[in-house]
Amino acid sequence: MRRRTLLRLSLEVELAVAPSATLEAALIEPVLKNALFVHGTIPSPYDAIVKELAGQQQVSRDRKASRRRAMLRKARKLVGDVESLLETLPSALDAITAAEQEVGSSDDMLPVRAALAIGGSISSPRLVFLLSFVRGCPAEQVDCGADPSSSHIDKARRKLVRTLMTHCGDLGNVNTGLSRLHLLLQAPQAACLPPPFQPRPAFRLKLQRAHACRVHFESMRPPSAVVDASCDGPSTLHCMLDRVGAPIDGFQWAEQDSDEGGVGTICSRIWFHATNSAVRGFGL
Repeated sequence: MRRRTLLRLSLEVELAVAPSATLEAALIEPVLKNALFVHGTIPSPYDAIVKELAGQQQVSRDRKASRRRAMLRKARKLVGDVESLLETLPSALDAITAAEQEVGSSDDMLPVRAALAIGGSISSPRLVFLLSFVRGCPAEQVDCGADPSSSHIDKARRKLVRTLMTHCGDLGNVNTGLSRLHLLLQAPQAACLPPPFQPRPAFRLKLQRAHACRVHFESMRPPSAVVDASCDGPSTLHCMLDRVGAPIDGFQWAEQDSDEGGVGTICSRIWFHATNSAVRGFGL
């Protein structure tokens, strides 16, 4: 049997302001919504489903409308699950920040990472988006820790969507069908994330049989601060940061000496899974 070719995409998105919990949650949201529709998990764009539900009149009780009612029930369930998850996301990211501060400066510069896995189960995803946020910012940036304005968030979202549309054409052909979408966050093991996020200390995100797209977010830096993209020198902080994280098999974030074929396990971070909050797709 001929083995299918797995896609391994890596994108860079420069932000006008330093990533924060608010901005990170705002950028995870469009990736989640677009992934549901583009890859065949839901029949129409997420926002169109929300709009249709908002203006939906009561469906008649005749036999012809039974299928329509069933579809609306599934749509309401999906929207409820997504909205509940997105409401919890900022507080979960704030909890990661608090945990990092308690851990100390050794983990201070590690990116915040999220994973959106689509498939029948979290252990066997067919498609995964790996999002990496570097919270450090240029020394000259004012109000580095402040929450971004709504205009900054809107611009960052539009830039992200343009990047995905421009560089993920091949990935758009991947149809996962009626699958579930799982959300995972990487955090120090001692972190206390709100429900539905639960720690999975022994969990490894296995991508040997999944298509994967890594999206790296970082604030714009002046030319003098840009590191060598070849990652050949020992001082390339950008690359060293990307070598460390909760265990991932089957995706090269950067060149490394790991014998696992994925990100090394040399730090104390683990995956936190939004347990019992997987977003289930539906069809017409």
